[in-house]
Amino acid sequence: MCICSVKLMAQYDGLDTNRRQSKDIQKVKDDYSDKIAYSDMSIHGIDLLFDPISYSLTFEANPYTGIHFRERIYLCAGAFGAVYSLGNQVYTAYGANAFLRIPVNKFFLHGEYRIQNGITMPFYKREWYKVPIIGIGYMYGEDMESYALFGLAISDKYSFINPLGALVFRVGFRF
Repeated sequence: MCICSVKLMAQYDGLDTNRRQSKDIQKVKDDYSDKIAYSDMSIHGIDLLFDPISYSLTFEANPYTGIHFRERIYLCAGAFGAVYSLGNQVYTAYGANAFLRIPVNKFFLHGEYRIQNGITMPFYKREWYKVPIIGIGYMYGEDMESYALFGLAISDKYSFINPLGALVFRVGFRF
C-alpha cells in the first residue's frame, strides 16, 4: 500500500506542476495582449464636402488625425480649408476642428467643434467664429474605412457662407 500511494503522489505532483506552468504562460500571454501600441490606436483620414448642385460651387477638405478607444470612441482633430463661390465672388474659409464619433452598429454619432475664419454678414467682413456641429453618419466597410455624414451646424455665420445653409453633408475616408 505504501509503495502505491508514493507513486500516486509523484504523478499528482507532476500534473500540478505542469498545470501551474501552463497557467503562468497563459497569464503572460494575456498580459501582453491587453497592452495595445499607440500606432494600433491612431487613425488618419480626410472628410470632403462638395456642393455642385446649387448656383454656387463649394469644396471643403478636412484632413484629420486621432485615436480610438476600444473601437467604440473616436477622438480626432484636424485643420480644414474651403472654397465657396457666391454669385461672381469666390471666398475662402479655414480653421481647425475637433470631433468625437461613437459607432453604433453601421451608424455613428458625430459631435464636432470648429473654429473658422470666413466672411460673415452683414458687411462681408472676415472674422473668426465658432461652429458646433452635430450629426449622424453611416459607415461603409469595417472600422469606418469610408463613410457619409449628415449634420446640422449650429451657427448663423456658418449658414451664411454654406450654400446648404445649416446642413452639413460630407463623405470621408480613412487611410
